[in-house]
Amino acid sequence: MASLRCGTRSDGSTYVQVPYRLDGKQSSTSFEDLASAAKFQKLVEKFGPAKAQETLGTDPEFTAMTVREWVEHRIEHLTGLTYDRGGCELGPSKTKKSVRAINVPRRVLDKLDLGNEWIFLNKAGRPVKGNGFHDRVWRPAVSARGPRWTKTATPSPTGPERSSALASTT
Repeated sequence: MASLRCGTRSDGSTYVQVPYRLDGKQSSTSFEDLASAAKFQKLVEKFGPAKAQETLGTDPEFTAMTVREWVEHRIEHLTGLTYDRGGCELGPSKTKKSVRAINVPRRVLDKLDLGNEWIFLNKAGRPVKGNGFHDRVWRPAVSARGPRWTKTATPSPTGPERSSALASTT
């Protein structure tokens, strides 16, 4: 049998605790509001504490985020290059497979200015953006290779192809 117990933390905030027995030991789960605690209590009584705990991670009522939590989560999981009010920030890659080493010939590295925050800059001295790179660098580079390489829709380069295209324009 599960019950409800209200408590106050040292910071003055309140919580509702649902005590129960699990695997022969006294245990409990705490909630910020009475409605969530009462719902969990009913699940414990109907299905047992182990099954009730499984719902904590899957039931939207138990996993709902506040706007602040969602924004913080979103920012922590941004991927790639993000632009904000004229500034750029490099976020983590989307997957572990997105991180890879590429071999760049020494003659190419010697042409790069590695003394700045960003290696590839546009004429304004800002980081190169994908759309500008495609229109001003990639498409002309493919066209210069001749008709055999030119197609109606020229795909954007990724990985080593992008590095090669950038290096060939310096």
